Amino acid sequence: MLFSSGGEEGYRTTYFGSLFFNSTPPTSEDTLEMQFGVANGIPIFITIAILFVLFIFILSLFKRKSAAS
Repeated sequence: MLFSSGGEEGYRTTYFGSLFFNSTPPTSEDTLEMQFGVANGIPIFITIAILFVLFIFILSLFKRKSAAS
């Protein structure tokens, strides 16, 4: 996954700012802290909605084609 440049060191976002990855500098030799998750769910929701509409459209085209045959 490619991450865009973040404003602060160690913080990166992807997919229109909806997913984030944050790493902090290690406090000792054996520790590394990382966080990742959803920062903004709207782009993800819009993508799922568009894919659903396309799926329904394609499904209706196949139904029409099979009914015409």
